[in-house]
Amino acid sequence: MSAAKQAGALLAALAVAAVVLLAGGAGTLAAFTDPATVRAGTAAAPDSAFTSGRIATPATPTTSAPSSGPVQLSWSATAAGLGTADRYEILRYTSASGGTPAIVCTTAALTCTDAGPVAGQVWYAVRARMGDSWTNEGARIAYAPSTATPPAVVIPVPLGGCSGSVACGTASSASGIASVEYILRRTLSGGVAQCWDPVLRWQSAGTATCAYRPASYYAPDWTIPGSPGQGIKDPATYVLTVRVTDNLGNQTIQSATTTI
Repeated sequence: MSAAKQAGALLAALAVAAVVLLAGGAGTLAAFTDPATVRAGTAAAPDSAFTSGRIATPATPTTSAPSSGPVQLSWSATAAGLGTADRYEILRYTSASGGTPAIVCTTAALTCTDAGPVAGQVWYAVRARMGDSWTNEGARIAYAPSTATPPAVVIPVPLGGCSGSVACGTASSASGIASVEYILRRTLSGGVAQCWDPVLRWQSAGTATCAYRPASYYAPDWTIPGSPGQGIKDPATYVLTVRVTDNLGNQTIQSATTTI
């Protein structure tokens, strides 16, 4: 083979090798610089924890709350790959299994406050996340708020004297008021007993006529429906009993008496 032919063959071989090397190098580089499939670190150090292994099951949160106030939750960090989860969701369920939760917090911290109010028993769980794909939810823990604090009720005396209603007052609770009910009873001279009906007015006392009736409630004020001029006005002894129930089921029953 002549020198010219040998030189041409050598150049052709070098060209083929260069193409192969370039193609192979581009493919390797792409595989290691795709953040969606390779990285699982933090924003500050995205290459600190490559995706190897899995995200762990989050720990069960601990709960604490004074009386019926906000619920304080805390938990430990969840392992993910070579690091830890970058954010957490605190879930509140209304049952021990199944159901769709309310997301109370989404945070990178390890604490959360559920301002509530939390009415009755609920269940909390931690859902840990890393990036867009990794997620795992831990076991649920039951929580029931304290029922030690009943609603506060105020009945102004003497009864009556309320604008646009037979009687009025206030009621409040940290968990909110579910209902305000009343019985307004009077005893006339001679011992005749009657109870107030907002439609039929004064009716002879009996099981039906003297049952609890709903009052109107616009926090914090409650009112007994009826005209002031038709309610507490005639000579008699009037006894108003108010029963208030809050959103946790606590009740306060309070009475006040006025004699005209």
